[in-house]
Amino acid sequence: MLVEWLFWIAVLALLHTWVLYPLLITARARLRRLPLTRREQLPPVTLVVIAADAAQDIDAKLCNSLTLDYPHDLLKVLVIVDGGRDDTAARVRAFESPRVKLIENPARLGRAACLELAAAHAGGDVIIFTGAEYLLERDAVRAVLAHFGDAGVGVVNGVVRGEDHAELALRLAESLSGSVPVTSGGLLAVRARLLPRLLESGIDEQVLPMNAARRGYRSTVAQDAATRRQHGPAAIERVRRVAMRWRLLLARPGLLLPVINPLWLRYFSHIVLRLLAPLFAFVALACGVLLARGSLFYQLLLVMQLGIYLLALAGMFLPALRDSHIARVPARWLEGHMLAVRGLISMTQGRDA
Repeated sequence: MLVEWLFWIAVLALLHTWVLYPLLITARARLRRLPLTRREQLPPVTLVVIAADAAQDIDAKLCNSLTLDYPHDLLKVLVIVDGGRDDTAARVRAFESPRVKLIENPARLGRAACLELAAAHAGGDVIIFTGAEYLLERDAVRAVLAHFGDAGVGVVNGVVRGEDHAELALRLAESLSGSVPVTSGGLLAVRARLLPRLLESGIDEQVLPMNAARRGYRSTVAQDAATRRQHGPAAIERVRRVAMRWRLLLARPGLLLPVINPLWLRYFSHIVLRLLAPLFAFVALACGVLLARGSLFYQLLLVMQLGIYLLALAGMFLPALRDSHIARVPARWLEGHMLAVRGLISMTQGRDA
C-alpha cells in the first residue's frame, strides 16, 4: 500500500510540474491578464556588471554598455570585480571613461555581497544588473524602463536570445498573470529605492521578486529587452542558475509558506518541484518496478515509463530523431532532470557563489 501511495504521489508531482502548472498559468494569463502600463521614460540609470575572471569579456561588455540607445548623461556603468586572478580590473581602469566606475574586491566576497555593494554605490532611479558575458541589444534599456512606467512594477527581467522556448513562454505567462517567482536571464532591473529593502544578507538576486511581492510590487518580463551571450556554452550558465535556486531553497525554506511568500505556489510549482523532479522520477520508476510484479495495469505503466526514457535518450543522442517532436519533448524532460542534479552538485561544490 505504501509503495502504491509513493508511486502516485511521484507521478502526480511530475505531471503537475511539467504539464498541469504550465497549462494552468498559461490559461490564467489569457483569461485574467493583469494590465501593465508601459510608458517611455528616461530616468538616470546605473548598469551594474558583477565580474570575476572576466578579462576575455569585459572590453566588449564595456563598449556595448556605453553605446546603448540611451542618453549618455543618464547612463552610468558600475563594474564590481569580485576577486579573481586575471586582469579584469586593470582592463576596466584602462578604459578611462568618466561614465565607468570600478569597485575592486581584493578577495572574493560572493554575489550576495556584491549586490549589497551595488545598492550602496549605484546612483540613479533604476539599477540594471547584467553579467560580463552578456551583450545587451541597443534598445534593451529603453524596453526595460518602459515597464517601470507602471507604478506597481518593482522588478523587471530581460530575456536571453536562444533561451529555451518553453521556459520563456512559462515566464511570460507568469509575468502577464502577475509576477515571476524568481529572476532569470542576463538582465535584471530594480527600482533603486526598493533594492536595499529587497536584498537579504547572504542571498543572491533570485529572491528579489518574492520580496517585492511581499511589498506589493510585481516582477515582470520584458520580452523585447534582450541580451545574448558573447561566447561559451549556455549550459554552464543554466547549471549555475539552478545551483543558485538550490541554495535559495536550502537557505530560505520559509518561502514555501503562504504567510511569508505571496508567490509561494508559483515558486513551489515552477522552481521547487523542478529541482525535486529527479527524485520523483526515481521514486516513480522504482515503485513501478515493484508494483508491476503482480499487476497487469502497473506492468503497462512501467512499459510506458521505460518507453518515455528510451524516447528521451533517442532524442538526446540520435541526430535523426533530435528534431522529432515525439522524441524532443521527452528529451527536454530528461535534460531538465539532469540539469537539476548538475545544479545540486555545483551548489555543493560552491560554484554558484
